Amino acid sequence: MNFLNKKSKIMNIPEIREQITIEIANHDEWDKLLSETNPGHYGVDYWEVEVYDQDLWVDLKNKTFSFKNASLNATVVLGGSKGDMSFTENFSTTVSGKGTFEFAGSDKIQIDELSVEGDMDLYKD
Repeated sequence: MNFLNKKSKIMNIPEIREQITIEIANHDEWDKLLSETNPGHYGVDYWEVEVYDQDLWVDLKNKTFSFKNASLNATVVLGGSKGDMSFTENFSTTVSGKGTFEFAGSDKIQIDELSVEGDMDLYKD
């Protein structure tokens, strides 16, 4: 199925899904989410998100999307913000999310809103 966006470019569903997946994986919402980790957060040295096409659903009519089983991996700085007071912890979790998107040009997608849900406890019980 093809979709004609407002800029008169025909984009097919796989192209739309691929761009949304790339946008999700690079969105700054992940750093915001990591800032709420327990027992505390003082910085992120590194984060990476993997979202797979098969776990992404797109509603073209409403310009919404949802995903599940995204992998969030990060190195979080804990315990302090400087020198020997701080230490790093590797963190990994699976998250789900949803959002809205717009066509940002003849062949570009941009995410307008993204919300993600996952267990942000560094030390799982």
